[in-house]
This record gives sequence, structure tokens and C-alpha cells, in this order.
Amino acid sequence: MDWESLISCGSFARKLIIKGIDTHEDARLAVEHGFDGILVSNHGGRATETLRSTLEALPEVVAEAGGRIPVFVDGGSAAGPIYSKLSLLARKRLA
Repeated sequence: MDWESLISCGSFARKLIIKGIDTHEDARLAVEHGFDGILVSNHGGRATETLRSTLEALPEVVAEAGGRIPVFVDGGSAAGPIYSKLSLLARKRLA
């Protein structure tokens, strides 16, 4: 799916969260085009599982969103300590 197709989804009356964002460039586009949230994920249809983890992508996406829209995480955390690290990264970036 390209950004032109995604932008046309913005006409829905409900909140729209975009999944699969893992770069600051795409986070910027999501904010600019009025999406209501970002779901950082690297496993949409198993197409990107060989790329960097959500833990690695999260800081730049959260920084680019800049508190303008919420950022959520899907995957990239198989163990409890990783959840703690994700939470700390998110809080550090939002502070």
C-alpha cells in the first residue's frame, strides 16, 4: 500500500491508527496526513521480520511523533525485561 491509498482512508468518521510504521520518515507522514495514532510493528504479514526490531525502531518514531499522536508497539518484546525497556523508552521520549 502506498501513502496515496492510505491518505484516502482518512475520510472515515472513526479514529484511524496506522500499523507497520518503523521509520521517522513514515512517522512524519502519518502525523502530516492526520492519522490518529501509530502502531510500531515489524511483522505485518511477516514481510519485515528480518529487519530491525520494534525496540530499535521505537525511539525514532516516538521522537518524530513528538507527542502529537500516540505511538503504540506491537511485537518486538518476547520477555518481561524487554517490556520494561520499551516502557522506559516511550516515557523518556514523551517527557
